Amino acid sequence: MNSQDWYLLIRSSEINQRKLPISLDDIEVKKFQEYYSNATHYKKTPEVFLSCLSKAKIINKNNYNGFFPLSFEDNHFCHDVPCNDTFVEQEGILNTIFFPPFTPRLRYYPGDYCLLSTPNWSFNYYHWVLEILPKLSLLEQFDQLEQIPLILHKELNAFQKESLQLAGVSPEKMVCLDQGYYQVDKLYFPS
Repeated sequence: MNSQDWYLLIRSSEINQRKLPISLDDIEVKKFQEYYSNATHYKKTPEVFLSCLSKAKIINKNNYNGFFPLSFEDNHFCHDVPCNDTFVEQEGILNTIFFPPFTPRLRYYPGDYCLLSTPNWSFNYYHWVLEILPKLSLLEQFDQLEQIPLILHKELNAFQKESLQLAGVSPEKMVCLDQGYYQVDKLYFPS
């Protein structure tokens, strides 16, 4: 990573213990008990962080719902979704970037931006509400990020536009990009 890049840990990863759900369907309860072999479910929550990449590149291939950020100098792949490594490999994202003649044209956007959109499930209501919108609350903790434009996918659904408006994000602050390969001067990446 570039010497100007940084990573700020906001909250460490932790393991939460939950009881199995109550269900009217005994078959489902039995499946859970067999799968977990006890009456408790342990779930590891990921750490919460804010990172910054100088001269960052982002890619959206095949019109996925979000963008994959990469650092500029060493093409280091950054993500906050645990399954992205497999997804990136299966979809040939890195091959598209690194192995000509398939390398797409790099489009340069000068300035600082914040990547709000992430790949895989951004168009799904559940993932939008629980994984994307909470990133706004992380950004609100830093006054210097208040005016930085947000990179989003071009094809936002009506509920996404409405939720951003309700959260106080003006349309002027949104930079909605289509599939492609982009570079910005500085990219803030909240988990």
